[in-house]
Amino acid sequence: MKYFYFLLLFLVGCIACNDDDDDQNTAPLEWTFPELETTVYIGSSVSGQESDSVILVPVMLMGNEAAATVTLHANSEAYGEQGAVEGKDFNLETTTITFNQGEKLQYLKITPINDPVYNAQNKYLDITIVQASGAQILPQGKNCKVTITDVKPDWMKVRDAFKNMRFSGESMAWGSIQTMEHDISMILSEDRTYFTVNGWDLLNGLKLRVDFEKRELYLDPKTPSETSDGNTVYVGACTYDADHNTYSPIDKILIGKWNSSYTVEFAISDCYLGELLLDDTGAYVNVWDCYQAVTLSKR
Repeated sequence: MKYFYFLLLFLVGCIACNDDDDDQNTAPLEWTFPELETTVYIGSSVSGQESDSVILVPVMLMGNEAAATVTLHANSEAYGEQGAVEGKDFNLETTTITFNQGEKLQYLKITPINDPVYNAQNKYLDITIVQASGAQILPQGKNCKVTITDVKPDWMKVRDAFKNMRFSGESMAWGSIQTMEHDISMILSEDRTYFTVNGWDLLNGLKLRVDFEKRELYLDPKTPSETSDGNTVYVGACTYDADHNTYSPIDKILIGKWNSSYTVEFAISDCYLGELLLDDTGAYVNVWDCYQAVTLSKR
């Protein structure tokens, strides 16, 4: 009997609780979410070339849209001799980044200093968030490794490519047009003003002036290449008289332009590239070989 009594009391209590819940449910529900904290972090790694105008390190906020000020620090001690030195390898305009209300992304700007001396050695530095006002620093995102790549200058790329070249031209030898090819090498002078050609009799010792900015080679009129039987052999422009089957040297600079593949094409359409034989007085004696459609290509 006593068990029945306790059960009755339990049921009465449950009914009373349900009545209380019904009264509470008549009021609208209100939810309050905790405000997310503003957190700052940076990219883990970035890289750029020494010749770049700027290297950008992204600095980012997440969370609410509060304003914040972030202070960063550059250090390269961990990299020893390969550490990038401020004022020598790079410059920083500022190490303070300011976020206005609602901004989520800013950049730390690193200006590389282009060293004219190429040593094939990269430089490194670390960018670290050291202080943040209005935001918390994300521990896993406070460091960024920056790599500054030492890029080989254009003149050096051309110098290396021209060491192994192939001459190709349409020859007028033996009364018919034939395509001739010869392997040559071109060595840049110490003052970087001309290339000396080696490896083939026609052009052996020939000097070609160079303009790296215009990407051009110049063959001056009557440029000596070698001597033969007391006479000087020149390489230069000449014309061909089909009626008399004769060649004559002309005073014209032949210009060759190279492209991104280091193929040089000479603008020879109204004349020929010829091997001219002149005597001691400079008088024209004979011509041995003449070429059109002349190109020098990397092999």
